[in-house]
Amino acid sequence: MRNLIRKRLTEYRIDALDNISVAANNTKANFANHGALNSDRLYLFINEHNKTGFAQYIDRSANFIRYVAGLSASQYADELRNAANDLKYEIMAKMDRDNFMEWALPGNPERYQLRNELELALDKLIERKLEDFRLASSREKI
Repeated sequence: MRNLIRKRLTEYRIDALDNISVAANNTKANFANHGALNSDRLYLFINEHNKTGFAQYIDRSANFIRYVAGLSASQYADELRNAANDLKYEIMAKMDRDNFMEWALPGNPERYQLRNELELALDKLIERKLEDFRLASSREKI
């Protein structure tokens, strides 16, 4: 069962990254139309897309684990945590690549601050969603 869960969570992670990229690209296109492609607000919106997509991924993954594992779902909390961390690392790596590419242009220190804030927000989301998952799993046992 663990392999099935890992496989499905990997598929969900790919979907989440695609959805986040589509939302970010749409936002960039909107900002480009207004001549504000390098504004701080753009990066705030992108951070929100990342957080929203990340939370949806964890919720979808948790629901799948509860569905296939039933009453033993709490035994797979480590799989949920690992999958969430994998997605977080991919999001942060993409942001780091984007920030690195900007070195050729005039610097934007706010982007690095927003990146660090996003990392902290994703860590908090992981903890909160895992706590919710464990609580929901323990209620189902009762």
